[in-house]
Amino acid sequence: MVSECIEGSSPASTPACVDIEDLGVEENMISACIYPNPSDNAFNINCKGMTKLTVYGMRGETIIDIDLDADDYTISDLNTGIYFVRIETATGSMMQKIVRL
Repeated sequence: MVSECIEGSSPASTPACVDIEDLGVEENMISACIYPNPSDNAFNINCKGMTKLTVYGMRGETIIDIDLDADDYTISDLNTGIYFVRIETATGSMMQKIVRL
């Protein structure tokens, strides 16, 4: 917890101090591992509490909403290129680039 301002700074130039615990940053962090990346057929994701998985194209268009019951996620129907995977959990979301060979 941060409880004091930077030493040597004047109150006029320093904003009010904030307790870092109150920001809730750590609770919203998502840890995910996507492998293999790049891939030519399918990829796996290790992420606790995943609630939704979506693949987007380079222009931001939704390409696939993926069924979370699968063991691996097939991308063999996609054209070769770069895509973005959005992983959502109850506490937040993250985007990760994947490459389809």
